[in-house]
Amino acid sequence: MKTNSIYLLALGTGALLGSLAVPVASLPLQALSFGLFVASEVRYRYEAKYLAPIEARRHQAWQETLDHAFEHQTGAAQAYTTNRLDWRYRQLNARLNLRASIREKYLQLFTQGNPQGVGVQGVRDLAGQATHSPVDRSVRSQQTLTVSATSSPATTETTKEGSRSVSATELPLLNLNHLLKAPFVLIWGCPGGGKTTLAKRLAALREAAGHTITVADPHGSKAEWGNWDLVGAGRNFEALDQYLATYDGEITADYGRYAAGEREFGYQTLIVDEFTQWTDRCVHSPLFVKSVCTDLRKINRCAIIVSHADTLTGLGNAVGLRAAINRAAVKIELETQISRSGEYVPTGEGWLQYPGKERQRVRIPDAEPA
Repeated sequence: MKTNSIYLLALGTGALLGSLAVPVASLPLQALSFGLFVASEVRYRYEAKYLAPIEARRHQAWQETLDHAFEHQTGAAQAYTTNRLDWRYRQLNARLNLRASIREKYLQLFTQGNPQGVGVQGVRDLAGQATHSPVDRSVRSQQTLTVSATSSPATTETTKEGSRSVSATELPLLNLNHLLKAPFVLIWGCPGGGKTTLAKRLAALREAAGHTITVADPHGSKAEWGNWDLVGAGRNFEALDQYLATYDGEITADYGRYAAGEREFGYQTLIVDEFTQWTDRCVHSPLFVKSVCTDLRKINRCAIIVSHADTLTGLGNAVGLRAAINRAAVKIELETQISRSGEYVPTGEGWLQYPGKERQRVRIPDAEPA
């Protein structure tokens, strides 16, 4: 049976009351009551010093487990939704291509062996009105398919007068010059959306503005990143993990100089490419994300993180940092679509969200750095 301070205190109180009710056993019961009170006090001090911290750590571990499970389920649901939409898009494209091929084949057979030249004069519909020739109609169907496969859908914008359709050309252009000094920029989206390309473009603008650029990418190469310092190339996850730990130590050293009165810090930008794919291989990932969210602004350090998702699981298992990420990160979500060849390609559109602000739909600038 579990014995705690409250239980011992209750027994001591019972013994004391018993000594008043039974005068014959008054002295033994009072002695027992005194002993139980002393034991209760000793037990209480023991619980406060040793058991309470253990229970607190156990409770914290349970909360972190629940948060991790929730984030994992959220990421799984998001991936399922994305895959489901991709599958429906492929099915729609397949139906359109099938209808176009059947229509073209039908028209070819319809005009075959017709000495009166029906195909030249045009095919008449049930109402007796002339339509385009079979060749023109097949070309038109192919053009329609090309447009539907490459053009982006219109966006619905809500105004005071109601909802109206907004074309892609009316969307505001994402101005990267406004992000030159943003401490934390999170670029995320499905594969093929141009995340790395946008990160390179923003880093090139920052380098022109005086930033020192470093890249953390286990799947990168000098041919891809040029003259920028590259960490972790060749899937060197040990070097990446060590760099993340060293990065936090450098932040601590910079804040020591800041506390001593120094204010002139050169701007440094770290690009973390495809963080989702290797974050679980580095034990210092959560500490790195926490430092990025809270400790970069005053010492002129910046981070551009490229990820497949904005969930905590996709950001280094940063359990408990959702609010900090929302307060610190400028989020850019890039949209993709499936081409007729079945490949993911950018739509040229996405979503921009400043910390504490509502998301807004924007056009993404061209891939070539300015």
